[in-house]
Amino acid sequence: MIERPVVKIGDTIKAQFENFLGQVIVVTGVVRRIDGPNTIAGNDLVDSVPFFVSLDEILEINHKSILSGSVMNSLKEVS
Repeated sequence: MIERPVVKIGDTIKAQFENFLGQVIVVTGVVRRIDGPNTIAGNDLVDSVPFFVSLDEILEINHKSILSGSVMNSLKEVS
């Protein structure tokens, strides 16, 4: 079983999600609001553009990967 990440307001997160056009977006930003048990609202670090992601889409919290080393290696090989 995969443990759910613990995210707090003010944390820096990196997340990857697919937009409505099917484009894969990677965003790094600061958590501004936690909307329920699965949704995070934040602002991009560069442009302060708001974004919404689910916990399943988060890759890093405070610059620390939440994925195991083997999963990260697999992702690097694919990309």
